[in-house]
Order: sequence, then structure tokens, then C-alpha cells
Amino acid sequence: MTFTSIKLLDPICIERMRRKHNVASGLIVEQVSKESNAEKLGIRMGDVIERINGEYISSTTELENMLLDIGGDHFDQANILNGEIDVRIQIFRATKRSRRVRNLTVIVSDCGEDVIEGTYPITDGL
Repeated sequence: MTFTSIKLLDPICIERMRRKHNVASGLIVEQVSKESNAEKLGIRMGDVIERINGEYISSTTELENMLLDIGGDHFDQANILNGEIDVRIQIFRATKRSRRVRNLTVIVSDCGEDVIEGTYPITDGL
């Protein structure tokens, strides 16, 4: 997944989200990897990740630090590389004005994630 912090939006958008949806911080999902665990859980572009393991999150730096801490704890317990960890996330979907909590399985690895986008045919209507 790729994200943008709500803090980086223009002030009018931030205020609108705070008033209309009671969302003051979080990460807006920009892309979800095709066939990823996130996609299977129903996380979609435009969703807002508000909390990870019960802690509010407001920047990608905070997300990276949280995931590094989770991965570090995993290795401190003598677990293997490429092990799976469940991370509890709170998601807000603006289109439905609903919040939900899901357990997202993440793989602890020293590799990055390749975001593979779906492709859709474009027709000219002929």
C-alpha cells in the first residue's frame, strides 16, 4: 500500500474531514497492491488508516517506526525472517461513513513491497 498523510492536505480539506467525518489525522490509502492481504480485507483507495494496534497514526514516518518496532519485537523473540504478524488496524471509509477494525497479516521481511496495479482496457466506444 502507499499512503498520503492527512496533514499534507490543504487546510480546507483537513477541516472538512474533521467536521464532516470526525477524522483529524491518519493516512489516506493511495494504492493497494493487487491480490495483497490488504486488498483481500477490503482496504480500498481513499480509505483512511486511523490506528495501528490501537495507536493513532498521522504520518508515514510514524507508520514506518511502528512497523520497525513490531518487526524488531518479532526478531527479539527469535522468530524467523518472512514470518507473519497480525497487526490490528482501524480503517475509516468516507464513502460509507463507517469505521471498522481488521487484523491485517503482514510479512516480516528485509524486502520492500512492489505495488502492482490492476490494468483496465480502454475502449473508444466504436
